[in-house]
Amino acid sequence: MTPAYVKVAGSVGGGVVTDLDLITKSGIYYSTGGVNTHTPNNNESWMIIHNQYDSGSTYAVQLANSVGGNDFQFRRIKNTTWGSWISVKLGNSATRDVGTTAGTVAAGNDARFPA
Repeated sequence: MTPAYVKVAGSVGGGVVTDLDLITKSGIYYSTGGVNTHTPNNNESWMIIHNQYDSGSTYAVQLANSVGGNDFQFRRIKNTTWGSWISVKLGNSATRDVGTTAGTVAAGNDARFPA
């Protein structure tokens, strides 16, 4: 079995990271399911965009998209504490009400927006 890891996509000789909490450099990362820590779901493979405020900063955001599905999640670090992963789903499967009149994301026919 090939070990799971996170790496900078397309890099040659880039360091292997097995914990998403330890990423401190902006970039695109890939996580294979199985042994990585601090992923949204350790059984999934993820494409991760990490945006670091600046070097040495403790402010960053991570966006993760599941490779095998339509799961999109994000989290951020403020000071030294990572927040929980928050799932974002669009359409009728929305888990959060963002203000559409029907109570779902992308419900359509929202009168607040001109045609």
